[in-house]
Amino acid sequence: MSGERPSISVILPVKDGETWLGEAIDGVVSQAYPRLELIVIDGHSTDRSGEIARAYSEVTYVEQDGIGLARAWNQGLELCTGELIAFADGDDRWTPGKLDAQVELLQQRPELAGAIGMVSFFLTPGGTPPPGMRPHLLEGEYVGLLPGALLVRRDVFDQIGVFDTSYEIAIDVDWFARLKDAGLELAPVPQLVLEKRFHSANLSLAQPDLYHHEMVRAMRDSAARRASRAG
Repeated sequence: MSGERPSISVILPVKDGETWLGEAIDGVVSQAYPRLELIVIDGHSTDRSGEIARAYSEVTYVEQDGIGLARAWNQGLELCTGELIAFADGDDRWTPGKLDAQVELLQQRPELAGAIGMVSFFLTPGGTPPPGMRPHLLEGEYVGLLPGALLVRRDVFDQIGVFDTSYEIAIDVDWFARLKDAGLELAPVPQLVLEKRFHSANLSLAQPDLYHHEMVRAMRDSAARRASRAG
């Protein structure tokens, strides 16, 4: 990826996310990256999410086919044109310089499948900590193996597949496990790239039993893949 900077597609699913959607979109468009498309996939919102997204000239707004986060991400992948793919959440915030730092790393290291970055977690002022939240996560920064902290080469999806729609919550856990099992490498940039919001509607916190069940399933599937390759 020497010479001209690679094009980037950002996929942002939303469903009834009017409260924070504008803040999330601002975090993407303020990156000021020269070759950037932002695709908002609206999961049949009944609030002002569609109105908010369509107000941005930088946004390609699309109604979701079907339901579920995995389907939204996959629909975005079908539509995007970028050489690199990023994911934004309608309730989180990217930090300035996220894309520049990650692109620089990928240009320096062409063997990498993608770049991740550091993540911090926060509560909206006045918000109530949701059940299942670990309070210590509100302190410090962590390497973020999360879609919102990822910038990945488009052809990785050709190698390991798209998101598994049989998962409701641990979709990214399964996908990251498949990437690792395929021998593909991610590397972090040493800076904060994502501020992730804790609130009562976070999928993994709102349905902890289902999340745990799907996590166990993803790890079992990963172990089976590794055993099959070893055999």
